[in-house]
Amino acid sequence: MANYSGFVALSVLGGFLIAAALYCLRVSIRELLSGQHFRAGLAGQITRLRLGRLFARHDIDLHDYLSSQTAAEILRQIRNCKQCRNLSRCDYYLNEMRRDNDIDPSFCPNRNAIARLRQRLQS
Repeated sequence: MANYSGFVALSVLGGFLIAAALYCLRVSIRELLSGQHFRAGLAGQITRLRLGRLFARHDIDLHDYLSSQTAAEILRQIRNCKQCRNLSRCDYYLNEMRRDNDIDPSFCPNRNAIARLRQRLQS
């Protein structure tokens, strides 16, 4: 009889361990998918802003950008772009200025982030 109670106790303990592992796996997968959805939403916001065109002009890959920056940094740069007061200078820079990627957009509130990203690309 002692053998059966030990077996039942081990089976119950094993079942709890398997259930806990499956629960952790499910939560991890859900969080991964949630994070991907969040980053996709950020990508959509960036492409609708001048920031996306600025990245394209400087050959900054959007997916590389999204994976290398923190969400707080990305949101701050999106907010900077939305609140920018230099829209006419930005439009001139993006549309009419010669296509020289070495020209720094000194008017842009995100110029430091762009410079860091360009420097990372060159390394």
